[in-house]
Amino acid sequence: MVIKDPTHAEAVIEQALDFQTKYLERLLEVGANIFIGDPVASATVISP
Repeated sequence: MVIKDPTHAEAVIEQALDFQTKYLERLLEVGANIFIGDPVASATVISP
């Protein structure tokens, strides 16, 4: 899927960032000491 509308693309990226931030916060609450990387945050996925 290619998102061509910049506004929609920004909204999707913002939503993904919010999810990652909340996920990290919950992991830290339970004492996890790890780095969470987004496996789909590569240029091949974000731009064709």
